[in-house]
Amino acid sequence: MSDDDRDRGLVQRATEGDRAALAALFAHHHLRVFRSAYLVVRSPEAADDIVQLVFLELFRALRTFDLRRPFLPWLYRIVHNVSVDYLKRERYRHPALPLHERTPDPSDPTAQVEARAILGPALDALSAEHREALVLRYYVGLSEGEMAAVLGVRPGTVKSRLHRALQAVGAVIGPGNHRSLGDGANLDEDDPTYRGEATR
Repeated sequence: MSDDDRDRGLVQRATEGDRAALAALFAHHHLRVFRSAYLVVRSPEAADDIVQLVFLELFRALRTFDLRRPFLPWLYRIVHNVSVDYLKRERYRHPALPLHERTPDPSDPTAQVEARAILGPALDALSAEHREALVLRYYVGLSEGEMAAVLGVRPGTVKSRLHRALQAVGAVIGPGNHRSLGDGANLDEDDPTYRGEATR
């Protein structure tokens, strides 16, 4: 059984009142949601808040999920909407902190990934929408068509955002180094650096 088949089975059971299925969905996806949110919002506290909001929204919306469709793009549509709303609210509450004041402790698994990939400063140099494009493509592994559906934009806009994001990353970490993103090596959940508990 594929991951997607398992997720759809869990959704079906959850909509029938199976609380264990809800718990299994959370257990399977919360760490990935946390890390993808963190890479976009650049704050572990904000990512933690987003995880809670995402799963509250997901559990409320489960009955609207079309079981004939893949689960991950639907989930990340929720992550996108919650993250955008969160950033809009926080933009007016707190000024941006310097990088050294908002970088998580090096013992945190997410920080270890960034140190390994040398992407921290590069990600900070990007807009939130460009960070999200990189995360959805190279960390979550969505196709450009799926990304367009998640982001609510045309496929051409996805291509443009990815191109500009990779250019900006290359300008920070050096020409050619951004190509390591192309095979997912630096944002690969299967890498041992990604194993461990979230900061929750």
